[in-house]
Amino acid sequence: MYTILCAFFQCFILASYVSSSSSLRPIFNATQLTHEIVTFDTQAVRDAAVPFSRSLLGLSIEFCYITTYLGDVNQPNMLSFQLLQNIQNLIGSPPRIRVGGNTQDVAQYCHHCPQTLNNTFVPGNTEAVNVTFNKNLFVVLNENIPSEQEYIFGLNLGQNNIQYPFAEFTAAETYMNLSRFTAYELGNEPDIYYPYKGKRGPDWDVVAYASQTASFLLQFTASLSKARTKDFPGYMYASITDLDGPFSFASLVKLRVPQVVEDIKIMSRHCYFGLACLPELVPLTPLKLLLNHHNTLSTAGEFIPSIETAKSVGAKFFMGETNSIACHGVAGVSDTLGAALWMLDYSLTSATLGIDGLYFHNGVSFHYSVWEPTTVNGTAPHAKALYFGFLFFADLVSDLYNPRISHISSLDEIDLAHYAVYSSTRELQKLVIINLDYCNSTVPRTYKTFNVSSIFGKGLIVKRLTGGSSVAITGITWVGQTVNREGNLAGSKTVEECKDGVVTVGSSEAVIIERV
Repeated sequence: MYTILCAFFQCFILASYVSSSSSLRPIFNATQLTHEIVTFDTQAVRDAAVPFSRSLLGLSIEFCYITTYLGDVNQPNMLSFQLLQNIQNLIGSPPRIRVGGNTQDVAQYCHHCPQTLNNTFVPGNTEAVNVTFNKNLFVVLNENIPSEQEYIFGLNLGQNNIQYPFAEFTAAETYMNLSRFTAYELGNEPDIYYPYKGKRGPDWDVVAYASQTASFLLQFTASLSKARTKDFPGYMYASITDLDGPFSFASLVKLRVPQVVEDIKIMSRHCYFGLACLPELVPLTPLKLLLNHHNTLSTAGEFIPSIETAKSVGAKFFMGETNSIACHGVAGVSDTLGAALWMLDYSLTSATLGIDGLYFHNGVSFHYSVWEPTTVNGTAPHAKALYFGFLFFADLVSDLYNPRISHISSLDEIDLAHYAVYSSTRELQKLVIINLDYCNSTVPRTYKTFNVSSIFGKGLIVKRLTGGSSVAITGITWVGQTVNREGNLAGSKTVEECKDGVVTVGSSEAVIIERV
């Protein structure tokens, strides 16, 4: 690991020589940079700080691809293992995995089937239309992952028959290391079963959903032994797209589902910032929109009533499936450095609002995936842009065990986001600055300098997420390191040390600032 000592601009300049893949930044003199003196109401920001989970960021993996991501019995996917292990090395546990998505609603447990997991696809659809799995899937979930891996396991509500989810539930309870389960999830986006998904008829409404799911979940719990009920993790409920319509949290609480099914521990919503389900929808969510901090604040803020409703019944609130653009993302948008910066801004904003977890969705050849687990169109498996956002967040909380976070809104601009991170005793530990300014081959990167000496003093440590431009897909680095084909962090670790309290942040970069 290199630690770079600096005075004034030298921190910025020397770091560029050992940071990795982007071209060397120009050397500026003092007249070519403007400075911002960072000041804010420290008492108000500290008072507004809320607890947030070190496990805030999770992975949602499309059910039909879970063995592609994790491998088969005695054949682990070593790239996935290492990428998960990297995060565990930083914070003690890897990102929790939700095994779910559209294909959980076509999955069936088949005890006598020969394959661990078998998918049936139809042309033009990258999500399986039928999935079967046997007990070996639980061997994979138990063994092919780091030691502290946990899961949310999706059950099939889509086929409208309790025998399917009950068989899955019973098999999981029989063959799974149950300490690895955080929750079971019954159904995926049931609010659009009719007419969009064609999984129910016109009589499907929130009352029918509430009645059926309460009945199913109570039967699952009733099947448990007395010993198991004491440590049963419970259920993640709803997993809906509906914000304030008939399937809203408020409607479900009014129908008393969480009150009747006491094992509902989490209430879940799904959120995407755009749609790519039809060609004409793709241009409506350009990368510049994701890089608009005000848009991120507005979108996340829409969930405040849902968060409050979940907490009112003693449940956590998870964004159980989320990412940039629904229907698998958009190339050149969802797989870029800009998308990783958006993910960080969205996640940290969500933390300040009381969201307990965000599960970024993944699948083979999905543009927004955190990594590609297998060879696709001749391209070898590899980590993608969003993975660097996971590394950034893991580093942020790695030495904080009950962290708190506050949004410093007084400093924000449309392309700048600022967050203060505190210890459990409300002592300011770190500042995060995300520069969301757009740059590419024709729009040059610009730089902003921040004098944080009045907040942190002059001795600083700076850790940087960067790449060639907002649209960079490769060559992205965190603290000067990239990720190689085996999933290992590669290159010299570069931590910048400054002695004058001044930090420079370029377009489409993010930094963590700490005291020396």
